[in-house]
Amino acid sequence: MSLGFLHRLMTSASILQVLLLNHGDVSPKSRCINSYFSSRVPSASLGEMSLVNCYITPDLALEPPSAVCNVDTRMEYFGDQPLTLKTELCLQTFQVNLATKGLNSVHVPVVFGMTDVLMGKFSATTSTYCNIPWPDFMMSSQINETDLWPSSTGMKTLWNAKLFPVLTDSGEPTLDTLFWAFHPARQHRLRSGYPEVDKWRSSWRFSFDDIFKAIDVAAEFASRRALFNDVLGEILRQKLLHSEDFNFLPYFRSAAADGFAQQLLTVLDDVAPLSSHGVTARALALIADLLGSMAGGRGGLRSGPAANEAFAAAYRAFDNEDMAGGIALMAKERKKWVGRPDLLIRCARHYEGAAQICIRKAVASAKKV
Repeated sequence: MSLGFLHRLMTSASILQVLLLNHGDVSPKSRCINSYFSSRVPSASLGEMSLVNCYITPDLALEPPSAVCNVDTRMEYFGDQPLTLKTELCLQTFQVNLATKGLNSVHVPVVFGMTDVLMGKFSATTSTYCNIPWPDFMMSSQINETDLWPSSTGMKTLWNAKLFPVLTDSGEPTLDTLFWAFHPARQHRLRSGYPEVDKWRSSWRFSFDDIFKAIDVAAEFASRRALFNDVLGEILRQKLLHSEDFNFLPYFRSAAADGFAQQLLTVLDDVAPLSSHGVTARALALIADLLGSMAGGRGGLRSGPAANEAFAAAYRAFDNEDMAGGIALMAKERKKWVGRPDLLIRCARHYEGAAQICIRKAVASAKKV
């Protein structure tokens, strides 16, 4: 069990409050874990839905109630066209090891309805897929029973229906291969010659049963760890720009333990010169905290001298109110100080010194008002 994982366990209550800033209200019935959500409409609200391990940009619209898990719209599997997931559907991706020469794991998207029963008999009148009876789904999608159970001799169920492409003629499947989940208004106009159906039918497809037998567990955990730090970076950016309180120290320790500290340093470098002297000062102080976390409790005391000549040029830039120049010079010099815990601590002291200069400038500006 990694140190980073332990830190995430200790801070799980905080990370449940996922980044949803400037995107309207969040319904009390929503559940968001380790996720980032951005709407096409700035004032839109996140209604009754669940987001777990997701990074949702405006390219994917969600109609509540819905549930999305392990979906990152920045990835290639999203495709190049905006999509809208219709109401009462659950969308998820799995990283599946195909055990095929020359191929690593691929992202396989799946979709199902909130009221579907995975083990329900296909022939039962109450059996559904995407919340509609199987005969209605087959009529609207032009997918037939032979497509789904080509060699089945046992009971036919949603669990063993080969619905989900794992490889297509163009490679890894994109979300829109599940065309019925995103274009319900077109379902009744689809015919077997339409490209969506042809692409789906010509693909290599898995069932839920096949997918769960081939999940690449290591790739899944690595992806979630990376996403955790991506979400943290977005939270860090927004909390700074909106001057909101947040205790970042546990997350800095987690990022340092998991090897994502440099990613957060880049975020802080980007945000530091974008706003007021106060925001710049806070960003510099946070960089000092992150450098201290990277030292892992070694390297000496954080308090101490901060007068190394190597940082003099950056300090002069801050004194002249060239915040962007000062941040750039500090970042350039910082690269030389990350090799050992003692150097990290000494570098952190100089970042605290730079923060003090910015605080002094902020106070002086306030006195002029």
